Amino acid sequence: MEQEPAHDQPGDMPPAFYEGINLILGRIDVLQQQVGAFGAQVAAQNETVQALADTSNRNGGLLTRIERHLDDFNVTLRHEFRTLYVSVGVWFERLVDKVIEQREVTRDTARDVVAILRRMMLELADNLRGVRA
Repeated sequence: MEQEPAHDQPGDMPPAFYEGINLILGRIDVLQQQVGAFGAQVAAQNETVQALADTSNRNGGLLTRIERHLDDFNVTLRHEFRTLYVSVGVWFERLVDKVIEQREVTRDTARDVVAILRRMMLELADNLRGVRA
């Protein structure tokens, strides 16, 4: 039995590897859309809080409750994003491990791809932090 050699050239990866990368990039696009949607929700809630503050300065208790609600919403948002981030990262690392096991790509190439995707996910996390501002 002849074993297929590892692919050492960047353009010499099997189609399944590129399909996996495209799946992950699709998930990242979905995450970006979700972050945008959450950002819009936070912005809308922040506008509501500002409007209430402008019209009801005399009722500080209500404003405090609304601010707590916003804080809870932001905590939930961050938790959901972390969960999505971890699940995409774990799924991708399993894909890379499987590809390496099949000797279809070198370990260094796989690590480079993982580093690129991690950087993209960190950029998403930075965008999420900006949602609250």
